[in-house]
Amino acid sequence: MSKLIKIAICGPMSGPRKAYGEMLIEESNVLKSNFVQLGYFDDMAQADQAIKIAKEIVSQQYDLVIGHFNSYCSMAVKEIYKTAKIGFISPLSTHPELRLETGGAIFSPSDKNQVRLVVDTALANSRIIYALNDSSEYGRRLTELLMAESKFVQVRQSTAEFAEEEKDQILIFLSGAHCNILNFHKELREIAPDSMIVCCDDCYIEEYQESIKAISNHNDYLVGQPNGHRGSLTTSFEYLKHLICHIGSDDILYDFVGKNIDHYQFLDDGRIESQGFELIPINTF
Repeated sequence: MSKLIKIAICGPMSGPRKAYGEMLIEESNVLKSNFVQLGYFDDMAQADQAIKIAKEIVSQQYDLVIGHFNSYCSMAVKEIYKTAKIGFISPLSTHPELRLETGGAIFSPSDKNQVRLVVDTALANSRIIYALNDSSEYGRRLTELLMAESKFVQVRQSTAEFAEEEKDQILIFLSGAHCNILNFHKELREIAPDSMIVCCDDCYIEEYQESIKAISNHNDYLVGQPNGHRGSLTTSFEYLKHLICHIGSDDILYDFVGKNIDHYQFLDDGRIESQGFELIPINTF
């Protein structure tokens, strides 16, 4: 590769979810070279802001975008990039309706895998599922998917609604942004020490683990991939670096993103083949 490649790094660089943006910036260092120009854009994990910066990226003629962790951001901008023939790699988007069949790749399992794991865990432990979300789009979507997966899910609106006699017989699934559901988790661990608490994959981040470990016990779990979000990020950047090294100087990067190459194999929806989600005990961190 001898021509300059322009890569846009997009994610929440500010606000309560900036920990993800910090990881994104750190992992992007692997791309630095004389042939790669990196630009950084803050989508604030908000779809309208993502659209705004996507248009800016198009006007500046970038070759590829990597980031937009929030699924709704990814869904809002994917057609903008596709129309402009800008490659798009979404490392962590889990929305099952997000598909990047052409010019794109996704490096995370979908939320359908996540809720299936929760249901299977409840069955294996003979527990009733209670769902509590932070009222965000993401949190509500996970609750809806969970209810579609099992007819035995009971939804609660607050931690105060958990009855005394149920606490040692239930699995509580907390869904939403990690910064929002942290207090739910802390409150529940105080009033329901014997309840099994499973936090959604957004909580698989050092910031959450550090905040909860002082009061967590053997009944606390996270949904995540074996190497966490950082593992997915690392894989996505390694894939991009591999791709840049293997295309010709006259090739358009968009035409190769999401295509099978060496040990990187993709499904029809653009998701990389992976081991899927696992249930990970918090006290192992």
